[in-house]
Amino acid sequence: MSFQDVKPSSAPRKPGEKRGLLQSYAPPSQSTILEEQESVTGMGYSALSDDILAYRRHVDMLQKLAAAAGTPQETAATQTQLRLQTDVVSELGRKIEARLTASERTLASPRGGGGSTAAQARATHAKLTRDYRRVETVFKNVQMDVKRRKGLAEARRREALEEEERKQFAGDTEEEAQRMQLQMHEDRLPGGNGR
Repeated sequence: MSFQDVKPSSAPRKPGEKRGLLQSYAPPSQSTILEEQESVTGMGYSALSDDILAYRRHVDMLQKLAAAAGTPQETAATQTQLRLQTDVVSELGRKIEARLTASERTLASPRGGGGSTAAQARATHAKLTRDYRRVETVFKNVQMDVKRRKGLAEARRREALEEEERKQFAGDTEEEAQRMQLQMHEDRLPGGNGR
């Protein structure tokens, strides 16, 4: 039998359709890999991954709230939301940090073992840690930006207050100078107080 004896099917294939044994094979999804790793290593990587996604969403919300910080649009309600959102993000960050540390200890223990599943678990752990650190950096940058904006707003407020005080003092000084000139003028006149 030669390759000429094998006739291709007359029906054209649809895009993405495969023939033979490959047709039944589907690569494992990321969630399937995470679940398999969890069953072997006992670590909750899919839950940790979900927590990191939630952390990212909360940091994104915080960025939107931070955009109003130090602007005339900032209200007491916005300040409260910003403070509460920062607390939520901080708490979630501590939770993720603790879980990453615990899974790192598990991977380092003899129970973490070797083999391909343990190697996959270490790779997954490294990726999740990297993802978390990236979002954590964004969070810290947002916090610094909020502090900077609020500091600038406070400096502008103080500057405006000082300018108002200077104007008021200059006005008082000018009135005093005019009063002194009037007094001196009256003193020079015949029949004035000084003569």
